[in-house]
Amino acid sequence: MELLYVTDRCHQLDDPWGDRAIAVHFENPEAAAYEVMDRVRDQNVDGILALGDRPAAAAAFAARGLGIAYNHPAAVEACRSKLRMREVFRDAGLPGPWFRKICFASDAGARASRNLLSMCAETAFAFGEPRSCARE
Repeated sequence: MELLYVTDRCHQLDDPWGDRAIAVHFENPEAAAYEVMDRVRDQNVDGILALGDRPAAAAAFAARGLGIAYNHPAAVEACRSKLRMREVFRDAGLPGPWFRKICFASDAGARASRNLLSMCAETAFAFGEPRSCARE
């Protein structure tokens, strides 16, 4: 089995580790995927393995472009945010904990959130719940 590495190291470096890796910028997953697809267009690629959140998004787009079974890019993006993931699960009718997004624009709001989280965790503990109700 031959492995081809895709990394976010500087594209100006001339293969410093001798691994023939493709240098991309994972901040833009679509562009990274296009670079990979362009470089492997004449090769037979059997699979993709991504290590990390940003590489997973690029891998999802690359796999889609290469016709390789992989997670859909929208699914990968949803997994990068607990809030978005919970929204997707809720919308699909899956059971899950109650949640809501709370935005704080001031220090007073941040203090209130700490009090709320502490109260919530203490309440859960008092009722014998094995988990806290505050996650994000």
